[in-house]
Amino acid sequence: MLFNRRQTTIILLPFTAIILSIIASSYFKFKPALSSAEQDISKFSYKKIAVIHKQPVTVTALKSPIDLPVTAQKDFPKVQLSEVFPREMKGRKVVLIFITENRKMAIINDIVVKEGDTIDNGKVKKIERNRVLIKDKEGEEWIKIEQ
Repeated sequence: MLFNRRQTTIILLPFTAIILSIIASSYFKFKPALSSAEQDISKFSYKKIAVIHKQPVTVTALKSPIDLPVTAQKDFPKVQLSEVFPREMKGRKVVLIFITENRKMAIINDIVVKEGDTIDNGKVKKIERNRVLIKDKEGEEWIKIEQ
């Protein structure tokens, strides 16, 4: 079977491209793919390492990696903080009362409420011009607006 000139060129083209790329790459100096440390690791062989059989050791005490000053442990009070600084009972404070024909609203402890809303386990029963009635389990409490 005889090939014409075009078919011969197409068949020989990959071989000539490979030869030309090898010649062209020989003119350029490339860095090695691995660094010297990586080359040392790649040459590692576990057969060269001698295995040392270790004996179990009993540890009696471990030292903490964190150095705590001794004075820091002594500075804690012997009395509970709740006895030294008792919590103040947070009272309800009315800051603003807003009354129109259709609405009655108030701001109690920075919360906007209207009649019928619940705040601090108590229900807002009535809002008047200068006071608010709150009813809870303990009873009723009138809270006057702060001046």
